[in-house]
Amino acid sequence: MDLVKTRQVSVKKHGDIVEMSNGCICCTLKDDMIKQVKKIAKTKKYDYLIIEATGVSTPLPVAQAFAYTEAIQPYVELYSMVTVIDALHFEENLISNELVAQEEKQERRGRRRKEKKKEEEEQPTLAELMLDQLEVADLVLVNKTDLVNAKQRNAVMGYAQGINPRSEVIATNHSQIDLSILLKKRFDL
Repeated sequence: MDLVKTRQVSVKKHGDIVEMSNGCICCTLKDDMIKQVKKIAKTKKYDYLIIEATGVSTPLPVAQAFAYTEAIQPYVELYSMVTVIDALHFEENLISNELVAQEEKQERRGRRRKEKKKEEEEQPTLAELMLDQLEVADLVLVNKTDLVNAKQRNAVMGYAQGINPRSEVIATNHSQIDLSILLKKRFDL
């Protein structure tokens, strides 16, 4: 946590993989991400770049970084925002995260009342982050469908489609998907 507060960012290279850690890709690491993407794009060595964010990231600022940052616009185009849902644990995670969210909000309200401070910006809960990811994604992979029955699979896929009707929702096992589907141009901010 101290590294994030001091804005020290770790950039590691492993072959063709650039790992950036010690911060949030949409704020602390945004400028570093843009620099790395521009550097990679200028080499003209790659046709595609896949950026994997953590499961607790807010996806819209990442998309906006590509859409609105003039420094990289000539070099890159955002093709797709993909999110992966764990079909086996989705309902359990969503329910438990909603309960934790309710408890956290009650605790924050209590602290604010005691401290009599102005309302501070609240951090999103895990349940809210899950929903944010579904709302922004234009491709949703419902993974581990081999571990659930057809009724459970259809419920999770229907939930995802209901949250974001414009997204393409695909059932997968081990996140296996044809590369042409993954790299299809579908993003529109």
